[in-house]
Amino acid sequence: MATTLSELLARLRDWMRRDDLDAELTEELRFHRESLARDARTGSDVDAAQWAARRLGNVTTVREEARERWSLPWLDHLQQDVRYALRGLRRSPGFTATVVVTLALGVGANATMFGVIDQLMVRPFPLLREPGEVHRVYLQTTSRERVFTYDRMQYTRYLHLTEGTSSFSAVAAFTQDLLAVGEGESTRELPVAAVSASFWDFFAVRPAAGRFFDATEDVVPAGSPVVVLSAAFWRTEYGGRDVVGESVRVGDAPLTIIGVAPQGFVGASTDQPPAMFIPITTYAGRLGRGNPEPYWLGFNWDVCSMLVRRKPGVSAEAASADLTAAFVRSREAQRALNPRVVPVNIAQPR
Repeated sequence: MATTLSELLARLRDWMRRDDLDAELTEELRFHRESLARDARTGSDVDAAQWAARRLGNVTTVREEARERWSLPWLDHLQQDVRYALRGLRRSPGFTATVVVTLALGVGANATMFGVIDQLMVRPFPLLREPGEVHRVYLQTTSRERVFTYDRMQYTRYLHLTEGTSSFSAVAAFTQDLLAVGEGESTRELPVAAVSASFWDFFAVRPAAGRFFDATEDVVPAGSPVVVLSAAFWRTEYGGRDVVGESVRVGDAPLTIIGVAPQGFVGASTDQPPAMFIPITTYAGRLGRGNPEPYWLGFNWDVCSMLVRRKPGVSAEAASADLTAAFVRSREAQRALNPRVVPVNIAQPR
């Protein structure tokens, strides 16, 4: 009994200073990441930072587990219930005030609700086909009336959401990273887009030369060593000459140039236009080799974001519900691998 009371008092103290603990956790994670990067710095700073991020693991899960340890759910619930009552918020009697998970959608016409998160959400990516039907997938979790929004997920989660939903006619994975490109003194760190083979069909584009990579080249565990250059990089680095079949070193591997993207195509870039495009499994398979857990089976690396196209007649609300249900199943699969993963309660947004 003494141990239980002591534990309760410790949790109560932590609960009262949870904002300070959250800030301390953020600083501690930053310190560990920088320390790991410093220890690993035998090559470029970018390589060291990437290695450190993989060693540190899924920061989102670490945060959730830590917050769970310093929380008092019943006290959180009581505090929120009183606050809701005082505000007269009785319009949603079924609302669960623990952890609320929804998957929000938006790229194009239906995206104004996310304009404060990402300005590009209110306008489509260049050359995007049917932008009103295409959405970027976001995960929103609500805890203690604070909303946390993520647009990145593990590749395993992406597979679960792809296989576990029926609302979409197409899905794609994508990310962008700074990678070392070239050899010797000519090596530079350039933005490289890593995308699934299905990514190309979201856009009204045809290669300016050669071809795009296909599904046979975008497979686990390591993809194929192929690359598609951007039109701008092709002109500045190669003068627009025929380069299909030549090799370029990206990271630690030579990749064969199979095509050139059309002028003005930047994919889903929200920052720097990418210099080239590689299969996302090539990216994950080569950069994720130091991870003890296979990236397509585990949950230790938030490797990608997700793009979806709704089927005709499927509303954004129905698609969100479909994604949320698939997320719950995926989360349970994750908990089967790691019981420490915090369970979630699903509730409709107010």
